[in-house]
Amino acid sequence: MTNNILRLATLMLGIILISMSFDLLAHGVDDKTRVFLEQNSGVQFIPFIYIGAKHMFTGYDHLLFLVGVIFFLYRSRDVLLYKYVHHRSQYYLIMGRAWRYSG
Repeated sequence: MTNNILRLATLMLGIILISMSFDLLAHGVDDKTRVFLEQNSGVQFIPFIYIGAKHMFTGYDHLLFLVGVIFFLYRSRDVLLYKYVHHRSQYYLIMGRAWRYSG
């Protein structure tokens, strides 16, 4: 029990430390996608679903999350806690970049 808590705390600390370095760990989009996003006007569901799916399969933060869930977590409680920490780190990463580039 104590070993699992220590391992989970280590994973959470790692995620928090990684999410604190916004510029280093934020992966961008390729030039073609960037041009599409900049020139987009109106509602276009399918292209944005495609871009989101591509981000999920090529984003190393999401791939590392899956590795953590598959190989290190066995109980539902641990998976939910890990998902919560991952979600929070994504939130702070996005909000930090928005705040930095907003003005």
